[in-house]
Amino acid sequence: AAALRPIIESAPRRDLFSDPDLDGESRRPVLVVMDDAATEHEVTRRELEQLCAVHDVRVRSVTLPLGIDERSSSMDRYVALLLQG
Repeated sequence: AAALRPIIESAPRRDLFSDPDLDGESRRPVLVVMDDAATEHEVTRRELEQLCAVHDVRVRSVTLPLGIDERSSSMDRYVALLLQG
């Protein structure tokens, strides 16, 4: 998480007045969270999401598919998240 902070903080601000037709569509940074249902990193995740909100960085979560939950082994959860794409 510490390595992500400077990257999020240096994300360029979105120009609210840009015209996608004239300026082209801008590519915005996104934080992708691989949510494995483990609760040990909840505080860190919440802090990163708040930092993203302040710096206009979108957050997208990849969650576990049906049949895989917090009772599954950490390796099963990891592989299931990777298979989500």
